[in-house]
Amino acid sequence: MFLKAVKQSKVLQLDSNMKHLIVVNLLTFLALQWLSKTQATHFRHAIITWAPANSYSNTLILRFRMAFRRSFSSSYNCDQSIINSGALRGSGGSWIARYRCSSGYCSSGTIANTGFQCTDFSVDEDWTMGENNFTYTFSSVSKEWIVSYQGCCWISSLVKYPDGNWLVSTTVNLTRRADTGRINSSPVSKSPAIIRFEEGCPQSFRIPVEDPDDDVVKCRWAIYSESSRQTDSFPHGVIDERACLLQYNGRNRTAGTYAVALTLEDFPEGTTDFSSVTRFSAVGLQFLVIITTRSGSCNDVPLFTKSTPSDGECTEVQIGSAYRAVIEVKLQDLSRHVTEIVTSSPVGMQLTPLRQDALLGIFYRNITWYPSQYQVGQQLFCFKAKDSEGSESEWRCITILVGLRSCGYNFTDRQGNLTSPNYPFSYPNNLNCLWTITATPGDYIYLYFTYFYVQGYYYYWWYGRYGNYGYNSYCSYDYVEVFDLNYPSSFIKVRGCGYQSPWCVKSKSQVMHIRFVTNSIYSFTGFTANYTVYRTPPVGDNCLSLNPYASSSTILHATPSVSASASPPFPSGSCGYNFTDRQGNLTSPNYPFSYPNNLNCLWTITATPGDYIYLYFTYFYVQGYYNYYYYYGQYGRYGYNSYCPYDYVEMFDLNYPSSFVKVRGCGYQSSWCVKSKSHVMHIRFVTNSIYSYRGFTANYTVYRTPPVGDNCLSLNPYASSSTIFSATPSVYASASPPSLSGLALGLINKNVM
Repeated sequence: MFLKAVKQSKVLQLDSNMKHLIVVNLLTFLALQWLSKTQATHFRHAIITWAPANSYSNTLILRFRMAFRRSFSSSYNCDQSIINSGALRGSGGSWIARYRCSSGYCSSGTIANTGFQCTDFSVDEDWTMGENNFTYTFSSVSKEWIVSYQGCCWISSLVKYPDGNWLVSTTVNLTRRADTGRINSSPVSKSPAIIRFEEGCPQSFRIPVEDPDDDVVKCRWAIYSESSRQTDSFPHGVIDERACLLQYNGRNRTAGTYAVALTLEDFPEGTTDFSSVTRFSAVGLQFLVIITTRSGSCNDVPLFTKSTPSDGECTEVQIGSAYRAVIEVKLQDLSRHVTEIVTSSPVGMQLTPLRQDALLGIFYRNITWYPSQYQVGQQLFCFKAKDSEGSESEWRCITILVGLRSCGYNFTDRQGNLTSPNYPFSYPNNLNCLWTITATPGDYIYLYFTYFYVQGYYYYWWYGRYGNYGYNSYCSYDYVEVFDLNYPSSFIKVRGCGYQSPWCVKSKSQVMHIRFVTNSIYSFTGFTANYTVYRTPPVGDNCLSLNPYASSSTILHATPSVSASASPPFPSGSCGYNFTDRQGNLTSPNYPFSYPNNLNCLWTITATPGDYIYLYFTYFYVQGYYNYYYYYGQYGRYGYNSYCPYDYVEMFDLNYPSSFVKVRGCGYQSSWCVKSKSHVMHIRFVTNSIYSYRGFTANYTVYRTPPVGDNCLSLNPYASSSTIFSATPSVYASASPPSLSGLALGLINKNVM
């Protein structure tokens, strides 16, 4: 009886242990499932847009912006220091291209990765947002392509269709437009990652959308094949397609989180019946809507002060200068406080932490931004404020025009550079730009065009009075004119259009005017130029002369005509050349697009003994590592190998390769120059097998008498000192290029072995 009781007791104990084990295993399984779900639910927002890189190929620049859960993993973490460093965020996904074929869409494979530079983050809402871009040349196998990125998962707390896959896509059409003669540019937008509405308060959110071609833009619900979302994912919202207005109906018992997937489409200007017109493109836009339980009046929302930039404001900032502003917020309900001022910023923008001025009752963040060369053009910056009850201000967006001194500026420095707007991409239509260079009486101005391609009809340069268009059939569409003295009453001395090899113009007075006019039809790559002011004119140049007293209409120079629709030859584009002319130019292969990997290029400039060579870099951006140094040192001696070990440009003189490395450069640098102290200069360009950037463009001039007052680095073949003569702030290799370049210049003892 006792043994039976013991056996029964053991059986009961075993059953109890088994049940406990089963419960533990079940809880562990559920915990792992929950952890898996929460770790996978990190997608918040995305959009991808595109524009043609030029007017003559199928090369597009694709720009994307995405937001993910900040705490998802270390690769998605972001703070101001990471923004400043420019370090890439993301998990290594891929953009996939598919083209239209007989069976629907056929896959072409991976065209880029999805890593992005962080621009904004929210600690309170737990997201990281950033952007990046890539250039891709599409095959001519099809005119229609879809570029997409998909993965898992949306946030698990969605009211409808939680944990679903995301899919962000854009439809590309490579057909040339009849009105502009080039490939379309898609609509662009900069929405927040999260939009908040208050339950019971009818509200609306205007989708910030612009179109580079001034097309009509329509915003609609995305279908499942475009977004992996059902069209009823946000059942309490209505979209005004023409106004791009998302309206919340304000019903009660609607609190929760919803995924919104929209498609932005552009149509010809004047379109009213969208069903009868074929769209130019389609762009996917996705974000979250959170409806919060209302506390207080529907009107108790944060308000911006007058010191804050106005919605729709347009301002300008030049390369090398800072955009500065302040976002100030006041609250109507003083029992609340501002928890965040949320932004959607361009790369590299710096914002101070949220601060409070208790005396004035305002909350604010200061903004500082030095745009980089590659950000020339229109940049959107948007922001909003959120208070402790979850109420939000309006979403304000401003446009910052970067580098648009390229459509007019008054230069007074002794050296400078100018480009057509949007260079090295197609310039806008309907321009009338004017640059003026003013020097001291007795000085002379030399203007060097290193690349030149604008629309033209035959391509002539001529003298003639301003307003007298006896040669109006030549260069009557888009053109550049160069004057001197008192514009516009002075004579037109030079007018140019079409594709021209590098050329230059010299003044015979202390003033030069450059005017750039474009029409409303075609546009091309444009031009880049630099100027130098001399007290004593260089000897032996081959420049066109501006004589302020000339009155003849003699044709000075005529270059071979090419069809306006023809593809221009790549400027230089070679990987090495032996120059013997007194002027010339060189670029990294494939410039202005990304250079190839695994290069080892060598250019040599040889002049007459007694001559001096000046090499001017007008644009320079190659892969770098840590600080970007230029230095003297023996060739093959890499005491500074941690600086510029990947892609770099080296300058030598005399007998390469036995001569000394005098200058090495990498990273992003603003315009700079190098001068020889002998009649030979070697330029070597080396790249590795990983990343590539836009590269460089440069021009050189040979002088018998060196110009006075230049600010160029000197190549002294006999130097032996190790003195560092200049150093500027360093940047990281992964960072976006700073607006004020990091040049560190040094000398290393030539006897170091």
